[in-house]
Amino acid sequence: MGEIIKLSQRLEMLGSLVPRGQAVADIGTDHGYLPIYLIQKGISPRVIASDVNQGPLKITRENLRRYLGDDWKEKGVFLRQADGLAAFSPGEVSCAVLAGMGGLLMIRILESSPLQTQSLCRLILQPRNAPDKLRRWLLEKGFFICREALVREGKFIWEIMAAEPPERGRKKSRGENPAEGDREDPVERAFSGQYLVGLDLIRRKDPLLCEYLRRHMAVEENIYQASAASDQVKARKQREQALKKMQLYRRILEYVHT
Repeated sequence: MGEIIKLSQRLEMLGSLVPRGQAVADIGTDHGYLPIYLIQKGISPRVIASDVNQGPLKITRENLRRYLGDDWKEKGVFLRQADGLAAFSPGEVSCAVLAGMGGLLMIRILESSPLQTQSLCRLILQPRNAPDKLRRWLLEKGFFICREALVREGKFIWEIMAAEPPERGRKKSRGENPAEGDREDPVERAFSGQYLVGLDLIRRKDPLLCEYLRRHMAVEENIYQASAASDQVKARKQREQALKKMQLYRRILEYVHT
């Protein structure tokens, strides 16, 4: 074993959502830090580190030697150059991590490999953008979002989601998060039907949620002000959408502060 790896808060949060003992695929592994962490911590017995490009895999191979030693293959790490979930066969892993890519790209990846997607017990997702579209896609496809978290990295606050297939997710939710799906849940009753902010973030009053909401309110305020001088149809729609979002963010802030 080589050096002990230290992760950013973002990667550490991703690692904390990986169920212990499950084989994992890290799609778009970049530097291979997460697979190294999962092996060093004994969280996963087997990790597939994949990327569509050869460059990141070369860097990952160097890091594997640095942190795991020359026998990194024997320790359970497999490097594969592949596009998306084509990196593994159905049943080969039970958990997949997709992080640091756009939400729409994640949707494309999941849709393009339906057999692999359906074979997974858990998806761990950290979109760089369009989290609302990704959240909507997951819920419309029947996935159960069992955990969401916000994490700061530099000047950004990122959303992280852990999602499970309907049957598995619903069964586990009663033990892990009994309120999810409960009609008497006040968060479900007050904020369901929108995809901009995850219900789990609201329910747990995530420590970064208020700052996250205020940042988004500022963005929508700028959009509202920028379109205020125009009476064109497009500008009116922009103002309406911005106002609707700001009203939602204010409602959530009021709930969090109660």
